[in-house]
Amino acid sequence: MPNISGSVETEFIWPTLLGEHVLPFRNQDPDLFVVPLTSQGTLLSGEHQRIDAYPGLADWTRRTEEIWRTRSTGKMTLTEQIDHMSKLTQQVPPPQLRVVYAKAGMHVSAAVVTNPRVIIDHTLYWSAVATLAEGRFLMGILNAPVLTALVRPLMSYGKDERHIDKHVWKLPIPTFDPGICQDGGSSDSPVGVLRVPG
Repeated sequence: MPNISGSVETEFIWPTLLGEHVLPFRNQDPDLFVVPLTSQGTLLSGEHQRIDAYPGLADWTRRTEEIWRTRSTGKMTLTEQIDHMSKLTQQVPPPQLRVVYAKAGMHVSAAVVTNPRVIIDHTLYWSAVATLAEGRFLMGILNAPVLTALVRPLMSYGKDERHIDKHVWKLPIPTFDPGICQDGGSSDSPVGVLRVPG
C-alpha cells in the first residue's frame, strides 16, 4: 500500500515488533504503526459505529480501506486481513511479559518483550510467561546454538532462509521450574542463575 499521511489519535499509534527487530537475547526498538485497535481489543473498521468518535482515525481508516478495495485481489476486507485468525485482537489485553522468536531465519533468535503495549507482528511467534525468570529461561533455551542445530533438519527452506515455524516445540524442551532457576540479573540483563541440585 502507498504511504498515507495525516493526524491520528495517539492511542491508535501502536509500537509494533517485526521479525527483523528480534535479535538473540534482545529486540530493537519497534516501529510505530497506525492500528485501528482500541485498548480493550476492539478493531474499528471504517463502518464501525464507534469510529467517528475518533475523527483522525476515521479519516485514516476510510482512506486506507478505499485503497485496499481498489488494489486488493482477494475477498477479505482490510479489517479481516489485519486480524486474520484473530492474531491481532488476541493480543489485547496484552500480557505483561512475552517471549518472541522469529518464524524464519538461519538461526533461532528469541527475546523477552517487557512492554505490554507492543503489538507482535505475524512474522513472530510469541508466548506469555508468568515471570521474568521464566522468560529468560525460555529465551536462553531458544537462543542456544544447539537448539538451532537440532531443529535444522525439521526446517523447510525458503529462498535465502529457513522456516523455523513451530518445529522448535518438537524438541524435548524442559519445563520451567522456579525451584531450580533464580533470576540473577538486573532488569536489563538476560542472564540468570541456574541452581543445579546436588
